[in-house]
Parts: sequence; structure tokens; C-alpha cells
Amino acid sequence: MAGDETLFTEAGLRRQITFEGLDYDEFVRCMTDQRTAPIVRASLAEGESRGVTGTPWVFVNNQQVDPTFEAIEAAVEAALEAGQ
Repeated sequence: MAGDETLFTEAGLRRQITFEGLDYDEFVRCMTDQRTAPIVRASLAEGESRGVTGTPWVFVNNQQVDPTFEAIEAAVEAALEAGQ
């Protein structure tokens, strides 16, 4: 759907959500439920404090890691070997 500007309309969003096998009304209820807003705000603030400017952004033991499987695996293995 790259380049599909209609995706960012209500009809386009509904089409994509349905295509993914999700229930549109349930999706909207979930997205507008404010119970998780404090968690999202805290996560956003933490990311901003760490200099995160986009996704994906990966940290292992508070160290930024290249977001590739190989780099993440190496960082996790190094942390395990160091007993962290």
C-alpha cells in the first residue's frame, strides 16, 4: 500500500484494517480508549529523553542497537554472557 494516499482516509483505514482480518469497530474502540494513554505518554517521553526520532529504534541494556536481527542477537548474547 506504499504510496496509496487513500489509506489515510477513513475508508482507506477501514479497508486496510478489514484486509488485515481485524474488526474495524473494535479497532476504533481500542484506539480511542484513554485507559492506555498514560502508558503511551510515558513511553513517548522515555523515547524522547533517549533521543529516539523514529522507528525502529532498539535498546539492549540501555545501549542503542542497530535494528537488525543479527545486531540484536549479538547484543542480547553479549548481555547474557556478561550476566546482565
